Amino acid sequence: MREVDIDEKYIYSNVITFELTPTRIVKVYPNPFSQTLTLVINTTEAADASDHVEFYSLTGSVLDQRTLLGSQNNTAVQLNDLPPMANGVYIMKIYLNGKTETVKIIKQ
Repeated sequence: MREVDIDEKYIYSNVITFELTPTRIVKVYPNPFSQTLTLVINTTEAADASDHVEFYSLTGSVLDQRTLLGSQNNTAVQLNDLPPMANGVYIMKIYLNGKTETVKIIKQ
């Protein structure tokens, strides 16, 4: 890139390119959902006994908690027996391989 001063002198700066790609540990769909949520795990290490997913109301109440034991890369985990939830916005926290991801989900 070229930078020109008022006195017409110029210099070239180095151009550095990089790509920002967030590393998501799980993909959640469909969102919004009606009854069933599917999680696609994005990790090369299998989940252990401490890896789990939690569902919260917007007031911070824990509504449900599920283990992810044995889930690993590109594994689809269907959550089709969720507790009754009114239509609205909820927070899902996924704890997997020492990482935490928070996802806003919408129940229709």
